Amino acid sequence: MGAIRHLRIYLLEENKDLREALVEVIAMTGFLPTPFELEEELLLATKHSPPRCVLLDVYSPHDKRIELIRDLRWLAPQLPILALTVHGPERFEEALKDCPKIQYLQKPFPIEKLTSILREAGRYLDHPG
Repeated sequence: MGAIRHLRIYLLEENKDLREALVEVIAMTGFLPTPFELEEELLLATKHSPPRCVLLDVYSPHDKRIELIRDLRWLAPQLPILALTVHGPERFEEALKDCPKIQYLQKPFPIEKLTSILREAGRYLDHPG
């Protein structure tokens, strides 16, 4: 786990309780979580200091988070993005067809699933290819 400790993960979740819980889980997994409440804050931070991964919740294909994902993909084409949603990924496939490499995690999810995805991303990011 020591190899992934330097990986900063941006988290966008407006629900304060869930955001705080996710920050704890991310930190316990060995990553450096940076939480955000607003899309604009995350996008600006990404422009100045790109993270190694982004976790964000999305609601619908017409959500402004879809535009954020497109902006993130334009800024950092290889940036791993994990979309947390109460809907299945099929709901977003059309809206995000031009944004490859989006991974989805359907709420509610077991913490072990999130930590497994983060660890896998950490291994990939430390040793791509």
